[in-house]
Amino acid sequence: MRFKEFVLMNEEIQATSRKSIEHLDKFSPLKFLELLKNIKLNKSIIVREKIDGSGLRFGIIDGEFFCETSYSGPFKPGEYTKIIKSKFGYDPTDWSIEFDNLSYYLSKQSQILNILKEYQPLKVITEVLYNPLAKDELEELVKFVHIYYDKSKLGSIATLIPIAVIDDSGDRHRFEKIIIQKLTSLSNSELKIISNVLNTDLEFEVDDYLSLLNGFDNIEYFLKSRKQSDLSTKNTILEIINKIKDDLRDKVLKQSYNLLGNDSEGYVLEFPNQNINLKITTDTFKNQMKKDKENEA
Repeated sequence: MRFKEFVLMNEEIQATSRKSIEHLDKFSPLKFLELLKNIKLNKSIIVREKIDGSGLRFGIIDGEFFCETSYSGPFKPGEYTKIIKSKFGYDPTDWSIEFDNLSYYLSKQSQILNILKEYQPLKVITEVLYNPLAKDELEELVKFVHIYYDKSKLGSIATLIPIAVIDDSGDRHRFEKIIIQKLTSLSNSELKIISNVLNTDLEFEVDDYLSLLNGFDNIEYFLKSRKQSDLSTKNTILEIINKIKDDLRDKVLKQSYNLLGNDSEGYVLEFPNQNINLKITTDTFKNQMKKDKENEA
């Protein structure tokens, strides 16, 4: 299959949209209770650090290397600006030109290409910290979006964080773990390639929390009720649920650690068997994002 044919295929295959991960604070009470039950049934919880960079996907299909962003769809190395201009009419910007340079740089990494060819067709979904795209730089720190990272922990050109690998049907690649392991083994001082999965055992005693609600019958009814007579019970249930949310957030922040510096955007909890993801952001990220918005105003 030629690259042109790949681009013209069904959009679900050719472009992977950047899925937003729901924040813990925005989980509805009923959805959060369902999550607690899933945690109880599934002890397998993956904790990832959420890296504050740019989303980039790349892969090979029928020997053709391509890159992709949320805005572009697949493009050949060095043709990001061309694609963006044709889709949106934008003139070249420093940002688009640097994405051209990044895609060209990746296309010349022979060891990465060999891995992609071995398991093609595939697409690697990553977060990237590409040094020329940095927004601010201090003596030992660099910021790409909102969070400052330690320069000494980054690649001299880029830092790549593989998150997932999918096949040409959009499903998780059956050799995903092996592919990511092989990619991270290529990490060097110029191009760091790291996993953002944290080696942490998240201990969360679900039974203890669910027991706080044992005294309430028909919780779903009260949470949905708008009757004045039910308001007191409803508020009591909501207080308990919010307390559990706060405790889960505190446990994640205390038991997790940062891969690339003292600060972090936050963490993503994955529950593989239930296909549920949620994110928890740090106060540092919230404060820095607010500060950046005020500076832009």
